[in-house]
Amino acid sequence: MTDPDLKNAILRLTDILAKQQETLERLQN
Repeated sequence: MTDPDLKNAILRLTDILAKQQETLERLQN
C-alpha cells in the first residue's frame, strides 16, 4: 500500500464516520 492509497483510505473513513455522527445527532434530537 502506497502513501496516497493510505491517505485516501483514511479520508474516506473519516468522511464515513462524520456522516454517521451527523446521523446519530439527528436521531437524538
